Amino acid sequence: QANIVMISPASTSPDLTNAGPHFFRTVPSDALQGVEGAKLVKELGYKSLAVLYVNDDYGVGFNKVLKENFENVVISESFEKESTDLRTQLTKIKEKAPDAIYIISNSPSVAGVSLKQAKELGITSQLIGSEGLKDDSVLEAAEGAGEGLLITFIVAPNTLIGKQFENKYKSEYKTYPPIFAREAYDSMITLFLANQKSDGTKEGLIKTVGEVEFDGASGKIKFDENGDVVKPYEVLKVENKPFVPLKQS
Repeated sequence: QANIVMISPASTSPDLTNAGPHFFRTVPSDALQGVEGAKLVKELGYKSLAVLYVNDDYGVGFNKVLKENFENVVISESFEKESTDLRTQLTKIKEKAPDAIYIISNSPSVAGVSLKQAKELGITSQLIGSEGLKDDSVLEAAEGAGEGLLITFIVAPNTLIGKQFENKYKSEYKTYPPIFAREAYDSMITLFLANQKSDGTKEGLIKTVGEVEFDGASGKIKFDENGDVVKPYEVLKVENKPFVPLKQS
C-alpha cells in the first residue's frame, strides 16, 4: 500500500507470486521445487509418497504443489514449527507404508527430530527433504539417522562472485554459508544496483529493481513479471555426514 520495495531472500510460498509489483525475491518459488521434488520421486521409481510438512505458508504451499504434481500422495501430515515430538504423525505415515516420505521443514531442530524418530519407529521408506534440511545442525539433531537422506536444493553456482562470497564467508565465520545466505547477499546487491539507476522515488525504485540482471552469489538474478527468479535445483545425498551432489535439474 505504501509502494515500498521488498526483496525477500527466503520467502518461497507460491502464493507470493501474486503479491504485487512491489515484491521481489531472489529465491525461487516452491512451485519450482515442488515440481522438481515430484519429478525426483518418479525418476527414482517410487509409486507412493507421504508428506510430512510444517504447518505454515511454506509447508502448506509446498505440500499443495507436491500433491498437484505426484498422483499418489497417500497421506499428508502437518506439524507445528516448534514441535518436539512427531511420533503421532510418523506412526500414521508408517501405517500407509509409502515408498518415500517428503519432509518439508524450515526448522533444523524439528527436521532432525523427524529423522531420528522415523528411524526409531522402524520406518524404511526413502526420506526426502526440502532445502531447509541442508544444515549440519539437522544431522546433529538426527543423531546418525540422516544417512541416505535426499534433499532438493538450489544449485550453488560455479561463478566468480559465488566463490568469492563462499571464501569470504568461510574466512569470517569458519563454516559454509547457511541456507539463504547467498540469496540475502544478492538481495542487497540488487537494491544497490537498482538504487544507482533509480530517480529516487518509490515508484522509480520498483521499476529499476525489476530491470536488475546479474550473475549473483546464488545464481542468475533476473526477475520475471511477477518479481520471481528461476534457478536450477540439484539433489544432494547424505553420505557419511557430508551432503554429496547426486544430480542436477
